[in-house]
Formats: sequence, structure tokens, C-alpha cells
Amino acid sequence: MTGTSVKVTPSADTDYELTATNQSGSTTAKSSLAVFPPPEYWFAAWPNLPDPNWGSVDFVDLFGPTAPWPIAASHIQVFQIETYELELFSDAVLSELFADLKRRHMALVFNWGPLLQHDCGTGEGFQGAGALHYAQTIRDHGGSPQYISFDEPYQMASLGPCHWTPEQVAQNAAAQVAIVRTIFPDVIVGDIEGVSAEHMNPGYLDGLQAWFDAWQRVTGAPFGFFHADINRVTDWKPVITVLQIALKQRHIPFGVLNTGGDAIGDLAWVTAAEALYADYENRGGGIPEQVVFQSWMQYPRHLLPETAPSTFMHFVDSYFRDRTTLSFSVTGDLAHGRLMLKDSGSALPGAAIAVTAVPTYGNGLPAAFESAGNIVPVGTKAIEFGARVNAECAWSPATDFYLSSFNFDAGKDGAIGGDFANQLTGWGVSGTADVQLTNSELHVKAGPDDLMYLNGPTPSFNGVGLPFTFTVNATIPNSSRGGGCAVVMFVKDGNVETGRVSIQLAPLPISIATTTTAVDGTFELNLPVLPADYELWADYPGSDTLWPASAGVAISTNPSLDLTTASLPSGTVGTLYAQTLVATGGLVPYLWVGTGVPPGLTLHEDGTLAGTPKAAGTYTISVSVVDDSAQKQMVNKSLPIVIQ
Repeated sequence: MTGTSVKVTPSADTDYELTATNQSGSTTAKSSLAVFPPPEYWFAAWPNLPDPNWGSVDFVDLFGPTAPWPIAASHIQVFQIETYELELFSDAVLSELFADLKRRHMALVFNWGPLLQHDCGTGEGFQGAGALHYAQTIRDHGGSPQYISFDEPYQMASLGPCHWTPEQVAQNAAAQVAIVRTIFPDVIVGDIEGVSAEHMNPGYLDGLQAWFDAWQRVTGAPFGFFHADINRVTDWKPVITVLQIALKQRHIPFGVLNTGGDAIGDLAWVTAAEALYADYENRGGGIPEQVVFQSWMQYPRHLLPETAPSTFMHFVDSYFRDRTTLSFSVTGDLAHGRLMLKDSGSALPGAAIAVTAVPTYGNGLPAAFESAGNIVPVGTKAIEFGARVNAECAWSPATDFYLSSFNFDAGKDGAIGGDFANQLTGWGVSGTADVQLTNSELHVKAGPDDLMYLNGPTPSFNGVGLPFTFTVNATIPNSSRGGGCAVVMFVKDGNVETGRVSIQLAPLPISIATTTTAVDGTFELNLPVLPADYELWADYPGSDTLWPASAGVAISTNPSLDLTTASLPSGTVGTLYAQTLVATGGLVPYLWVGTGVPPGLTLHEDGTLAGTPKAAGTYTISVSVVDDSAQKQMVNKSLPIVIQ
């Protein structure tokens, strides 16, 4: 059988009538081509399958013309489904799901681990054997995915026990994608990977970039998008800055998963999700090209109705509040700024502005680090205190802190404490960090490659559904930036964890004052005596109709970041080349990224330009270096290099 094809590029949904003719006559068929808007806002919730105590209980209530989320639905362009939904939902639910997405004109993304199971790898990331089955199930129930979202294949296969090269991961994944494309030939492939502390050991950014490039080499096309799963207890801002530059160089749209993390309780989860994204947009990341409203956690339990403040859909609605902008500066001992509407530039009078100072280093004094607003998870039978260094929480060039006690307070249902009065009796410590007990204080020191796991006794506790406060008494020494985190874990029958709350051990903010904007939106206040090195932040908390705003100023005795490398030596085709770029000032560690690098060379995240040049010519490398301060500094420079 032969035929002809015609390329069409409709700007809106279009119905086509196709005619086939031969010597026996003609026949016609109708086909509809859907055209979707740009994929700016994505939604991915977790139904309570198979565990009724985990995920949202009202997921299936999303589907139907009268479902109570019309405003949120109007904002969402892409809706995500998971592999287990295809296995556990009934045929009727799947058919209604796909029909409702078509009715709402939402594109469908299928989240999937594309790798074939191997002796060294199973579970997350390794669901490739189901490629044909999943595609057929979607098709047979009336669905048509526009996107495939990989579920961390690089992390699971390269960093896990398989230790595959990026090329091996790409080849394995591409083979399964080819099977899906026998049914959905135009599906666009993107990737999700973790950008959190346990992933950010040295070399991870280099590996991610190698993974992006391997996928393009193997498939002939770049990823259609990349979504970062960031961890709020992680020093993620410099990493995200460098990652965005690397993705832009490769023309890969960048998005961030917007989640409430491990917050316990619907309202706590929604509050944490907004705090993460307000922090991301206002303190380090800007608005990404794609925003992914997502949860795969125990909470939120309720997606609907969007009118209830503790539901997921209410958070989606609230994200689209009018944006505000805050200017802020310091002149001598006077801090001053102005709050305005971002689009119109109109002043916002009568608004509360909180000003805080965040010290760069500790002060050597005991302090209480606190987390509140969570509730005890369903099924809890016991709790466990602990601490982590370079696992679950921020990687640091040097970790140094003292722990003295933990306290869990659930009000009338009681309080539980943990300390080192009996030394390490009942506690377990593992890892390579230097851990010493002095006068009932646990002193932890670690380098960037060291790990530390501290776990305490597990006393019984029954107080499900009640609010609690978790407090850690600790000290950050004078010359330290802290590092690591303290945790409280909730355990159910069978010693299975049901949730946890983490507190980052870093110098605590110093509250300066809360002031109110004048008629023209301006504000000012006199500053007290503050530490020598700190970041001063002004924060507007937002309102029912306005999104929060923040602005910061770094006050430091350190010199500003400077890229001091002025030139690069020449290289020779086929001869090994290595040169280390140099920066000074700011806060270490630095992260490096570059574009326009000669073929065969790689600019590594540690500033090393190395490899074996493949082609002669004169090149100009656009180099960026980012420091580790929260009010990050970045320097860009163009460096010519001759390859002979």
C-alpha cells in the first residue's frame, strides 16, 4: 500500500477529512488534530492508591464537567498520570479521566521510569518493560499523551548500583521510548531529576550535563523539557543558577516541581508549597519557564474544593495572585525600599514589611531551632529523633555544629525529649564525619565528602492528627556556616516510617523590625548593630490577592566575587588539555558553567577545563562562576582559546 502525506500546521484544533482512492473506488475518514497551548503550568497529584493513607482521597472527583475546580483548571495546560494509575484505576475511571482532559483541552503527560530492569537496578526509573502495555492501555481508554516525563533514570542508573554511563542510560531509555512511539509517534520526551542535597555531591552537575548531551546524541533531539525536584533543606540556589545556564545553552525548557515536601497535614503542606515557590521566585530562581504543581507525598489528602484554603487546588488558584515587586537598599545605617504592583507599577501603601538579617556565620551561642505547623501523621506509634550531614540536607564545604537536645511537643498529648546526658546510650551514629561528645553536647565536624547519620531511641507516642512543635537546641560556632539538619521521624507498626520533619542547622535569622509602607509604597528603618557579615532581607508576606515579595542586600567584609582568569593557553588537536579557572571573593564553594567550549573539551563544575580537543580553530568560551551565598553572586567573562 502506498500513499501521500501532507504536512499541516494548524493554529487551533482542526478536523480533517481524509480520502483514499484506487481503482475500486474511494473511501473517507475523519481525523481531529488537537493544538495545545504552550506547556507553562503542569498538575500532578497522587491518588491514594494503593495505600489509602497516602495521597489524595478525592482524586477521581477531578473528572467531570461539574468538578469543583473551574478556576484552577483554567490555569493548567498539562495533566500528569502515573504508571500505577493505569494498573489500579478501573476501566471506567481511566476512560472518564482521558475524556475529561480532552473536554478541558489539557495535554496529557505520562510519568514513567523508562529503563529495562537489570540485575543492578529495579523499582523507580526501571519500568521500561511495560512500555507497550502502558501505551496500549492509554490508547484503549481514549487517551493520547503529548509528553513523556522520565522518572529520574539518570539518578537511578548512574548514581545507583548500576553505575551506568550517561550513554548507556540514554540507549536503554531510548529503546523503550521507540516502543511507545509505535503507538504515539509524536510524543515529546522530557526528564525529571533530583536537585537536592543527597544528589549534589561533587560531579553531579557534570553528570547531568553529560546525560543531556548523551540523550541528544542517541536520539538526535534534545529533551523537550527538564524539571528539577529541589529540596528545601538544600543549598539549591547556586546549583539552580548554573543548571539553568546549562539548559538554556541546550535549548531545553526548564521547570521546577512545586511541592510542600514532607510537611504533615493539608494546611501545612499547602503553606510549605507556597513558601518554597515564593522563596524560589523571590530569592534565587525567578519564574521558571514551566511550573509543576506536584505531590507524591502523604499530603495533601484533599484536592477539592478549590474554595477551601487547605486544598491543593486552592493553592493552585492562589499561585496566580497579582505579583508584587520590592526594591531594597542600605545607605549607612538606614535600610529603605518600595513595594509596588509588578505589572502596573502602582504603589502599595499600608503593607507590612518584615526586615531580618541572616548572618553568614554562627555566633557561638546556644539557640533553639524550631519547626511548627505540622500534625502527627495517621498511624504513628512512635517517634525518633536524628540528624544528618550531607544526606537529606545541604552539602557544605565544611560542616561544624553542636547538638544538645531535641524536643517534640504535642500539647495536651505530651512532650518527648532526647539528649546526650547519658552520652550516646540509645543513639546510633554512622558515617565518616568527626563526631565527639563534650559535656553532653554532640560536636559534629565534616568535610564536603563526609556523611553522618544520627538516630536516637524510638519512644512510643499516640497522638495522631494533633499539631506539634519540633525544637532542636544547637550551637553554630563563630567561624561556621553550620550544615546538616536535625529530623524527627514518625514510625507506624512494623517500624515503617510515615513521615518526617527536617530543620536546617544554619545561622538563625535576626528579626530587625516590621514596618509599614507609606502612601507612595516606600518604607525605611534604622538598623541596629549587626554581625560583620550578613544578608539583610525585606519580606512582604502577600495577601489574599497579592503574591509575596522579597529583596535582599549582602553586607560582607569579603571582597566581591571576581573571575580572575584573564586568558587560556592554546591547545592542540589530539593532545590532552587541562586548565583550572580561578575565582576569588564571595563565598566558596564556586560552581562553574560555560558555553562555546571547543569540541572534545569540558568545563567542569569545579572550574577545570579539560579533555582532548577534536577540531582546530579559535573559540570564545562564555564562562560563568556562581558563589555559594544565598544572595548569590555571579560573574561572566568571555575567554578566547586557540586550538591548533
